Order: sequence, then structure tokens, then C-alpha cells
Amino acid sequence: IWKKLPEKDQQYVPRAISTLSYIYQQTGKYESSLPLHMETLASIIKKNGKESQEYAAELVALAGLYKEMGRYQECEPLFLEGMELQEKTLGKENLFYANTLNNMATYYEEIGSDDKAEKCYLLSKSIWENSSKKEHLANSPILNNLASLYRKLGRYQDAERLLLERKDLHEK
Repeated sequence: IWKKLPEKDQQYVPRAISTLSYIYQQTGKYESSLPLHMETLASIIKKNGKESQEYAAELVALAGLYKEMGRYQECEPLFLEGMELQEKTLGKENLFYANTLNNMATYYEEIGSDDKAEKCYLLSKSIWENSSKKEHLANSPILNNLASLYRKLGRYQDAERLLLERKDLHEK
């Protein structure tokens, strides 16, 4: 159906395919999601090449799918490549970059690399704190994730501080 669209509407195809892939991923249909991610990447490469933010975002999305599937060896290189591209195309202070750091941190935490996870969480948190959206609820998962890591590491006072910060954010 995508290929039958008029040329002017082809620009929307990668996003539509990616959205469908995300829906499959969220419902646990990983084997249906994976080929759609690959199709999205191919479409983006054809349209924009490999140096675009759109390509970086799809690499990060694919890394997230691999993380959920437990395919960790394939996950990290995609996260790193996506982050490098986001850094080039958006800059290190961009909130999309901060979210990718948060996602990378959850990956590191899953594989037991707590030091790397903490560094990613702290950098992500710092980007949010230095942005104009410091008090936006989208910052909340980062606070929660870092607090969970601290709780796991027995750093209860640090976890409490972050959770109180998160609570304040939700009450505003």
C-alpha cells in the first residue's frame, strides 16, 4: 500500500511504517516489528542518506527493539551510532539526545553495567536540567530510572532525593 502513494506523499511513509513497528513492539509482536524497522531504515537511507536525524532516530528505535528482544550484542552498536548522529545533527544539549541517553542507560542497567548506566542517566538528567523544559513531565522517567538504579545499589538517600524531585515535578 505504501508504494502506491503519490510521490509527494512518499515522505510520510517512513514515519507511518515506524509507527506501525512501534505498535507491534509495544504489543510484544517483535518478529512483526523487526522487518518494519528494516524497511523504515531502507526508506530513510533512500530519501535522506545515513546522516540525518530521522536515520539516527530509527537506529535508536531499532536498538530499543533489540533490547526488548534480549539481543544485546546488536543493541549497543545501534545505540552508539544513533547517539553519535544525534550529537552531530542535533547537538549534545538536545532533549532527543537526552532521551537516547536515558534509553542507553536502561540497556546498560539490564546488562549489569551499572557504572555506565549511571553516567548516561546523569548526563541525560543534566541536559534536562539545563534546558528550558526542566520542569516538563518528560523528565520524570529519567529521575525515576536513576532513582531505581540508586535503590538497587543501596544508595537510598540519593534515590529518595530523586523521587522527591519527581514528586515535586508532578505536583506543579
